[in-house]
Amino acid sequence: MKPLLAPLTLSLICLTACATDRSSLDAVRSLCPAIIDYGAEFQAQLAAELQSLPDHPGLWRAMLDYGQLRAALRAC
Repeated sequence: MKPLLAPLTLSLICLTACATDRSSLDAVRSLCPAIIDYGAEFQAQLAAELQSLPDHPGLWRAMLDYGQLRAALRAC
């Protein structure tokens, strides 16, 4: 019976070490900033303002990049 005691004890120690995984997950979540929720009315206002501007490819590119950043933050 004693030969089984050492591997069993080692296994339990290893499993206990994994218990800290939840705290590391919380730390990662705290690194992700909160996303501001824009209501439908404000989004419509933004769309109208963007449509009224003259052609500015740089501005449109920045807006697309911002949209991708928000999607990445949601995944985070």
